[in-house]
This record gives sequence, C-alpha cells and structure tokens, in this order.
Amino acid sequence: MSRDVGGSVGISIFGSILAGVYSASMGRADGAEVAVVAADGIDAALRAAERLPAEIAALVISQIDQAFDRAFVTVAFVATMILGADVLFRVRAGMLIDVS
Repeated sequence: MSRDVGGSVGISIFGSILAGVYSASMGRADGAEVAVVAADGIDAALRAAERLPAEIAALVISQIDQAFDRAFVTVAFVATMILGADVLFRVRAGMLIDVS
C-alpha cells in the first residue's frame, strides 16, 4: 500500500515539474502565435504546428523538442538530487547495510 501511495505521489510531483518547466519554456517562444497553444502540451503543440508553413513548422517543432528536453532533464536532475539526499541521510544515520 505505501509503495502505491509513494509511487502515485512521485508521479504527481515529477509530472507537475515536467509540465511546469515545459509550459514555461514554451511560454518564452519568440513571438510565435502557436506558443499559447503549445504551452498546453506536446500534442496540442504538434497539432498546431501541422497547420503552419513547413519552414515555420520545423522551427516550432524544434522549439517543442527543446522545451521537452529541458523539462525532462530538470525532472531527472531533481530525482537524482532526491536520491542522493536519501543515500546521504542513510549513510550518516548508519542505515545502509555494510557489504564488506
């Protein structure tokens, strides 16, 4: 039960971070009208890009990719920091098993 709750909370937190960073990244689009729609999600952004001329669509899709990459790396960094803090806490508290 506690693993299910922990997993759900983790997914909620990391999903919120991912969505927030992605939306913030797309909100900074340089004058692209599609940025407002794109900030809602990747699917909406790709659908909006389909309606644009090919050159502009390629730029928008590149921006979508960069925003998602930035969001994914941010989530990976936060998860790594949390895991590192947990290991450090357990080492200092003597809670890790000595394998020697």
